[in-house]
Amino acid sequence: MSTGMDLQALGKIAGLGGIAFGALVLIFRDVIRRNIFPKLRQEHAYRLISLIVTLTFAIAGIGIGAYVYLERDKPRSVALAFPQVSAQPAIDAHLALTDQHRYAAAYDKLSDDSKQRFAQDFYLSVFEAQHAPRGRIVGRKLYGLVPADQLQGAPEGPFTVATYITDFERGGRFIETVIAQAERGTWKVFSHTLNPCVPAMCG
Repeated sequence: MSTGMDLQALGKIAGLGGIAFGALVLIFRDVIRRNIFPKLRQEHAYRLISLIVTLTFAIAGIGIGAYVYLERDKPRSVALAFPQVSAQPAIDAHLALTDQHRYAAAYDKLSDDSKQRFAQDFYLSVFEAQHAPRGRIVGRKLYGLVPADQLQGAPEGPFTVATYITDFERGGRFIETVIAQAERGTWKVFSHTLNPCVPAMCG
């Protein structure tokens, strides 16, 4: 792996601080690979090692210090504040539309982040394929309603994750998950998924 690729990976993991600290490791690795120390006199090798240690630790320390300083002064997004009202009404309104197969109307009320991720044609085709053939809802029980600051693979929160055990007229029982996202102080649905109900939850 090249030095550039190593630094790129470190940057993705730990930002500026990771790049600075990673530079320390990479410099030592490249110097050792060159095997120049046997060619130097003992005092010269000692001075070279001391200089490398001093400079690289200084660079790493400055980089990590700058990262901590920037993160400390970085304001938290307003979107991270949970709205005072519950997300349940927004989720219920969304479910009412999808239960009536009004998928276009449900799409119009999604969060902006959701609309950027899912084109309307794709969204409608998924619901037409997964929900419509199963018929009407004959039972839906709330399994859990959980707040979350951040979800993997999702934009900045906060979120509320509602999980249901849902029975369809045709097709049996499913785990239905609706995730609401706080957007400008109000709740809007971010995603809605349907998965077969496993025995551990539906036995």
